[in-house]
Amino acid sequence: MELSIDVHLDYQFDGPTDMLLQLEAARIPEQIVSRDELWLPPCDHMARVPAQDSIGDRIWLRFEGNLVVDYRATVQINRILTHCAA
Repeated sequence: MELSIDVHLDYQFDGPTDMLLQLEAARIPEQIVSRDELWLPPCDHMARVPAQDSIGDRIWLRFEGNLVVDYRATVQINRILTHCAA
């Protein structure tokens, strides 16, 4: 199964604000990210850090003003199913 993901975030921050973004599709054996694009505006600080169990990244930002983030991806889902004994 193929999924199309389209995320648009629009926030207003009155002062410098630290935030954590976790919105990108994970690259794991059960799904293939065939296309992804992330648009972030220039900000005071940005750092990518590995997420828990190294599944994807977290993005730390410090931003003030109007923050608009866009993310688009195409993901092929190939879930590995196991048979459970009843």
